[in-house]
Amino acid sequence: MPAARLEGTHARIPAALVDDALRTAPRRFSLKPRPAAGHAADGEPGGLDLADGNSYFGTGSDCVYITDPDSEEWRQATENDVEGMAALAEQLPNIDFVMSMGLPSDVPAQAGDPAQYAAMLAGTRKSLLTMAHDAASLRRRCDMAAMCGETRSFGCYAMPNPPLVHSAEALDKVQACAELDAPLVYAPAPAVGSTAPASIAAMIAVGNAETLGGLVVHQITKAGVPFVYGAGYLESGIQSSYETIVLGNELVSCARALLVEVGDDEALALNEIDAVGRDGSHLGRDHTGRHHRETWAPTLFDRAACERWHAAGATTLKERVHLQTEALRREPRAFALEGSVRERLSATLADAGRNGA
Repeated sequence: MPAARLEGTHARIPAALVDDALRTAPRRFSLKPRPAAGHAADGEPGGLDLADGNSYFGTGSDCVYITDPDSEEWRQATENDVEGMAALAEQLPNIDFVMSMGLPSDVPAQAGDPAQYAAMLAGTRKSLLTMAHDAASLRRRCDMAAMCGETRSFGCYAMPNPPLVHSAEALDKVQACAELDAPLVYAPAPAVGSTAPASIAAMIAVGNAETLGGLVVHQITKAGVPFVYGAGYLESGIQSSYETIVLGNELVSCARALLVEVGDDEALALNEIDAVGRDGSHLGRDHTGRHHRETWAPTLFDRAACERWHAAGATTLKERVHLQTEALRREPRAFALEGSVRERLSATLADAGRNGA
């Protein structure tokens, strides 16, 4: 197998190495939920089957500021926010995995990384995607996940530094994920006109080169370990809110309704169309009775006529999202860690504070 070669500050990776890495990276793997170390109010969450054709939606990631859900004040995120937003995601059926929606500003810097992860573990049983500070933090997260019942319940999110740079910190995490069999999401973030040329095609080319470079290092470290070709993120990752999670759940629900398989005879209903004919109505038909509840119905978007909307109070979408968020936050937690597990996590955080994260 030909090796990569150095040309000044550039590493040239031959196509054969990339092809080999693409071949050894698994086409399918799973992230597990964490049922063992907590109690659930209503059932267990499912895991994530990462494979071609499967799509999952989650929160994220690592915002410095949030909009306070009570006062609507713009402020720094806290440890309670990290846990609270994870707990909110636990209640929403279309949020499949959880990333931290905030960087906790109220814990010492040396303990911030494990404190953030502990807060997520305390808030949800759903699979976690985390942006560990370094390899040592990643190993600690494996131990913390094991305390909570399932080591295979989280993956790591890392990024190259555009354009075309893999920092020592990023490669540290790439190799640590491979050694620990922890799934890695390696997500590029080139910006058109600054860290990539001013065209969409060129931006994709830069991001593709960065991700494939990370894949080669990952698979050379340990062939066959799970790797996800990262898709980047929207906005600037500066501010989050509880309400955006609730609104996101509604939007995902709508998207999933549009992605269902269609095409069998019952769904196409060609005989039904023929039977009703021109100028007829499907309202009283058996087919409508069997299927009308399958049509997606919003819980936040109001599709009423203007008169009915005014009669019902003329609430805005923002107001309805806020009210639903308040209601969900008042409900009893859908999940809580056992007291003994919380104590062990607290001991881990205290150790991290003494010895550095």
